[in-house]
Amino acid sequence: MNGLSLCSWNANGILNKIIEFKLFVEKYDPDILLVQETHLRPTHNINIKNYICYRNDRITNGPATGGTLIFIKNSIPHVNPPTLQHIEITTVTITPPNTNHISITSIYVPPRSDNHLFTCDLETILQINSNCVIFGDFNATHRTWNCSHNSTRENHLKSFADNSNLEIAFPASHTRYGYNSSNTLDFALISNFNFPCTIESIPHLSHLIITLLCSVSKNLTSSIHKSNPRAITTCCSAYKINLKNHFHLSDYANINSELLIEEKLAKFTDAVSSAHDLASKPITNTRHSYTPHHIKQLITMKNRVRKTFQRTLNPIHKTEANRLQSLLKKELRIHNQNTWATKLASLETQDNSLWQMQKHFRKKR
Repeated sequence: MNGLSLCSWNANGILNKIIEFKLFVEKYDPDILLVQETHLRPTHNINIKNYICYRNDRITNGPATGGTLIFIKNSIPHVNPPTLQHIEITTVTITPPNTNHISITSIYVPPRSDNHLFTCDLETILQINSNCVIFGDFNATHRTWNCSHNSTRENHLKSFADNSNLEIAFPASHTRYGYNSSNTLDFALISNFNFPCTIESIPHLSHLIITLLCSVSKNLTSSIHKSNPRAITTCCSAYKINLKNHFHLSDYANINSELLIEEKLAKFTDAVSSAHDLASKPITNTRHSYTPHHIKQLITMKNRVRKTFQRTLNPIHKTEANRLQSLLKKELRIHNQNTWATKLASLETQDNSLWQMQKHFRKKR
């Protein structure tokens, strides 16, 4: 791992895209995922293996709209600060030891929100922690980030960024495409995050994924990515051989002083530790999700057609991209159903798999 990877995605409803979203996570393995317009209700349950989910759903009487969430790897030390008022955000603060904390915010500014008040929440985020990345859908167009025009909200946001000394990071290509226009509505505001960053858009899902890769220092990377120190396996025979090569009883004869005892004890400890390290290796996860070849081909075809539409804005290519997207959803649903049917058919009482499965379903999540 050479850095800290953040991915931002305006889902426009995540429930009906969750299978495709998990395929993206499987392929790119980002550290933090920031999602806007989740359209979730508190009764909806959504999770990804090895990630912790924090979310703020918009509570409405009508159809589910808005909402933000963050998936962060459970190996990254962090806390979840309280939410704010004028904009929809979800924030986590990475807490690596012996260095400054870093706040990562998933933000969604609704089109009808106040053109001036939303910066009050941005200012609060900066006051809580000045080392931060605010990433998501601002619904703001400005020529500074490759848009066709400026408006009141965008001018206010640009002035706020300049006055607060914020860096505006945006991809080279547009992030939102219509039949007759294209704009950049998704970007990042960066404050006091003094590491080289690259930002790009990935046409993997129905809406573009925006990826921010931060090339942090090696010490910070190792402190952020906390591996499990117990996730190793040790070969006993190799341990005995290595210990025999590093430890000789004759070296511990004729100990006649406290200083010599301390010296021999340190030597013995080093021999045991070295023998254990040489005989141990990390436990690697060999269980990977299998994505059928025809689904991978569909994803490639869909991405190719979408890129063609983004380059030409030809409605024919947009129609073809939508057709391939619908076909992909159908194939993913069939694959998911077949996988689940196979898993159910494999459950047995003899090997306890049936009871483990029912225990999983009875667990409160």
